[in-house]
Amino acid sequence: MAVKPDPVFTKLTKVLSALKETTVKEKSGEEAASELKEDFRRENGGAPLTDSQRQAVRRTKIRVERETKRKQHIRRCVACGSQLPVSARADAKTCSDACRQKLARNR
Repeated sequence: MAVKPDPVFTKLTKVLSALKETTVKEKSGEEAASELKEDFRRENGGAPLTDSQRQAVRRTKIRVERETKRKQHIRRCVACGSQLPVSARADAKTCSDACRQKLARNR
């Protein structure tokens, strides 16, 4: 027996994939949620949202806010507090050899 996909969740995945593709303008969680809510209202012909649609709107807001928070995370040097270079290794803790030596002397 074939399972029919839920239209609410397919719409949610479309919205989230569109957010990942747009790098020019960052959307806030409120904007993404309100856009999805308006889309659902248009689909429903102005009728109130169903429970699953309201849950999808809430999930969209939370996911977008989490994604923007993740993008804003900046790795910092343990010794001096400056931003680590983009080319630094994933396990790097210091920004330069001088900071690494300073950290080693302080141990």
